[in-house]
Amino acid sequence: MTHSTHEHLQQLRLDAKLHSLDTRRAKIERGTGDVFAVHLPRPVWNISSVTDEKGPSIVECRSAPEAEGTLLSWLLKLTRAERLACRQGKSEACTTWEDGG
Repeated sequence: MTHSTHEHLQQLRLDAKLHSLDTRRAKIERGTGDVFAVHLPRPVWNISSVTDEKGPSIVECRSAPEAEGTLLSWLLKLTRAERLACRQGKSEACTTWEDGG
């Protein structure tokens, strides 16, 4: 996933702010060379009823802006799916990504 444009990254930051996104749930680690590892959380709620998309637990990126964009994009998807599942009353706690979607 590429988030190369400054405008796209700015939009993701704005979306994250508007959604009150908890960015502490994920982290970015710098690896060797120019590689960044984005560690994504597992869903808090079972989201399989609202999305078929399987979220990765780690995504490798080649630049800091790409890593930030990847982190924000996945957290937005995850948060939206969790909130929708909760609103629909389908909020069983899950233990793994496989349980959650």
